[in-house]
Amino acid sequence: MSEALDNTINTIQNYIKEIIKDMITIRTKYVEASEKIIDKLRTLLDQKKLNYVLRRLYDYVAVVESDTAQISQVTAPDIKLVYRGGKMTLQTDSEQIEVPEVPLFEFKPVSPQQAFANITEASGKELFFIAVDKVSGLYNPDYENVYYYFYRLNYSGSAWWRGIEIPINVTLYIPPMTVMIKSVILYEGDIYYREFSPRHFAKVIVDRCNYRVVVQGVEALISGLFIETLTNFDGGLYFLISGVKIGKGAYSKETGNYANEVYVFYSALPRPVIFVRY
Repeated sequence: MSEALDNTINTIQNYIKEIIKDMITIRTKYVEASEKIIDKLRTLLDQKKLNYVLRRLYDYVAVVESDTAQISQVTAPDIKLVYRGGKMTLQTDSEQIEVPEVPLFEFKPVSPQQAFANITEASGKELFFIAVDKVSGLYNPDYENVYYYFYRLNYSGSAWWRGIEIPINVTLYIPPMTVMIKSVILYEGDIYYREFSPRHFAKVIVDRCNYRVVVQGVEALISGLFIETLTNFDGGLYFLISGVKIGKGAYSKETGNYANEVYVFYSALPRPVIFVRY
């Protein structure tokens, strides 16, 4: 039994040696064949004259070709448009050219300062919104998303203050300077109001005003808006004023309302500044 096993093992080992020997022979022949192919290519390339030229294959590209093997060019077709209709003249630096006639529109962008300074009943309807938590018992909103009902505040009247001056005494840091607001002088205002349930309302009072401020030790008057927000809603609610999110403010036991103040400066500064009191 042991002699038969030894013979089997020896036979297998002899087969393995033959296979390895054949694999080495085949790989050697592959290498020799590759060398002969490379030598042949070198000989052919040495005999050929290759030219580096610019050919157009839709776009221009660099190609390599010989005297007997050249690249055909492909040219994109030319497209011509024919226009029939009225024409207008445009002046270039050196000549006048005729082009198809189109309406001319003159667009004058409105600066943020002008937008704040000229709030109208129509534009105010697009500036003042409230966002209310989606709870039962509310009227149908103008808009909604997954979290909130949105209600547009509508113009409901005007207020005339005739120069009433109210002390504020708030210090703001508006880079690169510190501004102390001593008081606000109110002249006239507009009221925007909305009832969004049988028991709840939201109101925004937009007063045109001058702020008496002290900047770097110098007292001055700056034009702006003094905005007051009011609501009696206990749940989640915030005001949206020109896209700025404003909290409903502090609660007053005397009135039963939440109130906040927003100071808007749109003159004498590089850009409009909106400051929320609470």
